[in-house]
Amino acid sequence: MKKTFLFVAMALFMALVIAGCGSPPENTVAKVGKFNITLDELDEAAAPMMPRWQTYEDAVEGKMGVLENLVQQKLILMAAYREGMDKDSLLVERVTANDERRLITALWEVEIAAKVEVSDQMIEDLYEKRRTEFHAAHILVSDEALANELASKARAGEDFAQLAQEHSLDPGSGAQGGDLGWFTAGRMVKPFEDAVFELADGQISDPVQTQYGFHVIKRLGTRSRSQEPLENMRENLRSTLERELQGTKALEFVENMFDQRGFKLDEKAVELVVEKFQTAAANTDAPPEVVFTVEEIGMTISQWDDGAWTIAELDSAIKMRPAYQRQPLMSAMDVENFIKGNLQGDFLVKEAERLNITKSDKFKELYDKELEELMVSTYQNQHIYGNIEVGEEQIRQYYEANLDSFMEPKTVVVVEVQVDGEAEANDIAAKVRAGENIANFVEQKSLRTYTKAAGGQLEITERRFPNLWTAVSNAGVGDIVGPTQDRTNRWSVMKVTEVRQPKAMPFESVSGRIQSMLRRDLRETALEDFIANARKEFSVKIYESVVKSSIDPAAYQQEQPIASTQ
Repeated sequence: MKKTFLFVAMALFMALVIAGCGSPPENTVAKVGKFNITLDELDEAAAPMMPRWQTYEDAVEGKMGVLENLVQQKLILMAAYREGMDKDSLLVERVTANDERRLITALWEVEIAAKVEVSDQMIEDLYEKRRTEFHAAHILVSDEALANELASKARAGEDFAQLAQEHSLDPGSGAQGGDLGWFTAGRMVKPFEDAVFELADGQISDPVQTQYGFHVIKRLGTRSRSQEPLENMRENLRSTLERELQGTKALEFVENMFDQRGFKLDEKAVELVVEKFQTAAANTDAPPEVVFTVEEIGMTISQWDDGAWTIAELDSAIKMRPAYQRQPLMSAMDVENFIKGNLQGDFLVKEAERLNITKSDKFKELYDKELEELMVSTYQNQHIYGNIEVGEEQIRQYYEANLDSFMEPKTVVVVEVQVDGEAEANDIAAKVRAGENIANFVEQKSLRTYTKAAGGQLEITERRFPNLWTAVSNAGVGDIVGPTQDRTNRWSVMKVTEVRQPKAMPFESVSGRIQSMLRRDLRETALEDFIANARKEFSVKIYESVVKSSIDPAAYQQEQPIASTQ
């Protein structure tokens, strides 16, 4: 069988990987007992919050706050080590249970991430490429022969968009005639991107193979675009290139791994599976259900050096997935990708074992990190929060002392008619005030459809309907109010049917909320007390100057001084 391009190896590989660790740190921002907190650790922890910092002062304050949290985690960790929790058999067993996942993560770090380097020249080249945007459409299919046929039809003058709507497997662009919109370098998978760059505007490509299938591409146009200065984008471009290079390397690694294991498919069995799926798909609009005979089930469909799959294993793997996740295997590539996707985890574990990844520093680093994170959370729950209890008497006392905080708001119940125009609303209001039944207008005119089943009844509070509340807050039962314009710029005419005065919420309805609040407050106090005592027991040194020197003032807005008058 003709060898098909490797399935979505990178995506599946990375799905089994925890976020990677960076290079060895150079600077220390704090020391807590025997532990150093590095600038790399601080930057990683602070990254999600950095976009919120508007000024240099915000950044310093924010980063020091993140550092304080890291210091507290290390203090808890020191206490956990003091209690011997690193030797706790239950904790060690829980961490060891994740050995295979950790092994794959370490394999990624050692064989993929550590072997990818991005140079300044590569960053500058990508920056230059991104000065141009491309507009393209594509047709994605799983069969190369069909891709060639569609490319020929498009070149012969058949409507490309129509072909895409009829044949493309891309759920996002297919219905749009294959249109992918405008994009720049680094946004598409590399084989696809390279093909687009080589085309002229209006030109149609030969089939391009990626991990998703075969693409027929039409370049629709190009245009220039402005960019921020290179230095502002350097790290973002570096990350883009790292992902791209790691993806390419991962694809090569996994493809080589399957080759080394002697993986191959049985053409006859694959053809049988594809034929059955195609036949089933032709007879129903629903996801095809395929049934194999006893003889077919026993056929070997794939094999490798130390194992094999029969159609029985394939069928079982398909049926183990929820119905909405079952993709029909309509081509040989689909079959290959599905089988490899199911085997990949086990293959990666064996490859990591073959490469002695368990002996690597990275594997040990990941093990220690996971164990220490578990030690911190366990110590917190057992030793800091373990004795915290909130009883019903405490809850009731808080409820009675803070009754004002547990009041149901004043509510005005109305029958409402909502319409678009003020003139129509005035006409309805006049007729209702003249004695006509407002309920008739609800059925005939009201645009607030979700209240129609209840005869137009609407419960108005200040919080839920602030505009309407202003109009009805002082109204009495029977009053006709409006027209009043609401937040949607529609007009409401209302007849008040009930006024509910504020009243205390039942204790039972709020006790759970009070319990959670009291428990949270007690936990915060317990943690504060623990940290204060731990700082006395374990040495803590914070290097604020290192933190400040890691922040570039030029990257942030400067706080404006308050103008003074003479």
